[in-house]
Amino acid sequence: MKAASPRQPIPVSVDRVRMIRRSIRCFIFGLMGAVPLFGLGAAVLALRLRRQLAEETGEPPGPKEMFGCTVAFSVLAAISLCFKQAGIILGLAILLTALQCYLMFRHYRRTGPVEWNPARHLVYWGANLACAGLNLSSAIILLSLAALAR
Repeated sequence: MKAASPRQPIPVSVDRVRMIRRSIRCFIFGLMGAVPLFGLGAAVLALRLRRQLAEETGEPPGPKEMFGCTVAFSVLAAISLCFKQAGIILGLAILLTALQCYLMFRHYRRTGPVEWNPARHLVYWGANLACAGLNLSSAIILLSLAALAR
């Protein structure tokens, strides 16, 4: 008698042309999102497309450490804003952007999608550029708040 094996979910057919086009669109939104303040909407769209593409291809979502970096940046920036240290805010934004890019690159190298996507690297570039734009936008907003507080 054979042991019953757990049922594997039936793989959903993915339109590869649509997936490649969405990967390219994620990269373009990431490029537009890299512009501080003006690209906030495009950056959000790039990150949303990255999440949707990860779900479609069966790839694990982005590293959770990235969210922790953003929370740590917000807390440290708020503390430095209270002490009127504008240079620390800018340094933290640059450091956070470099750390997030490293974490995304490490995630890209360690994981692989279940579904083949030749434009997968464009998704990661778009997400990194979008994160950089969001970090720089938040640093600019905090620097303007620090200037108003003086």
